Formats: sequence, structure tokens, C-alpha cells
Amino acid sequence: MPAARFSKRSAQCGDAMLEALIAMVLLGAIGLGLSYAAARALNSQRYLNTQNMAVTQLRQELQQTGVTALCIGGVAPSALKMAGNDFTLDFSCQRGNVTISLPDGSNAVTLSGAAAPVTALDLSTPTTAASRALFGGDGRIAIQP
Repeated sequence: MPAARFSKRSAQCGDAMLEALIAMVLLGAIGLGLSYAAARALNSQRYLNTQNMAVTQLRQELQQTGVTALCIGGVAPSALKMAGNDFTLDFSCQRGNVTISLPDGSNAVTLSGAAAPVTALDLSTPTTAASRALFGGDGRIAIQP
């Protein structure tokens, strides 16, 4: 019986197709990973933009109304308007006792009660479903000077 002869070409006939299939699967996986990363980056950028607009409006409200009017005058801050929603702003003021004295410690005067200065102010958006959808996270944007 004559020996069967196999050429090198016939032994590698399907290798190119298999390599191309593996390459396409790897490229598809890389493409999915890149599109996922790009989508996450765009989503984060959207939240950062809306948060920046909200902080700008909160700062403007604080500058226009003033700490004295909010904490002492009883003026309520206006609503934050974002993406067709009106968010009522929550605010709280804290007063702290301050003692003023001369360098030698004499003639000390303590300011307390209604005369005490405002030591902390919190101006923020409420935590609602609409604010969570717009700002991300817990939906609360706060300014605490």
C-alpha cells in the first residue's frame, strides 16, 4: 500500500478562519468594554454639570439674600429651578457663643443667644426622587460655608 501523503496546506486549511473568529470575539469584547467605560464617563459628566449648575444657583442665592436675612431676618430662600423642577431649599443656621477679650484677658465680653454670630449655615436641596434622578447619589446638594 502506498503511503498517504498530506500536504502542509491541507493540514492548515481551517486555521485562518479559526484565528479570524477568535480575533473578532476579542475585538468585540474590547469594544463592549470601551463603550461601557464611555457611557459611565458621560453619565458622570452629566451629573457633574447639573451639580455645578445647582451649586452656582445656591451660591447666588446665598449672596443675594445674605446670611443675616436668612438666619435673623426670617427670609425664606427662593426655590432652585432645575430641569423643569422647583426644589424648595432647606436651610438651617447655628449660632455659637463668642468671647471677645483684650490680650491681657481683661474686659472679656461673651456674645450669646440672639447676639451671637452665625457660626454655621446649611443651605441645601431636599432629598427627593426628583433630586436623586437629577443630581445622582442621595440627591442633596449643600453649601456649608
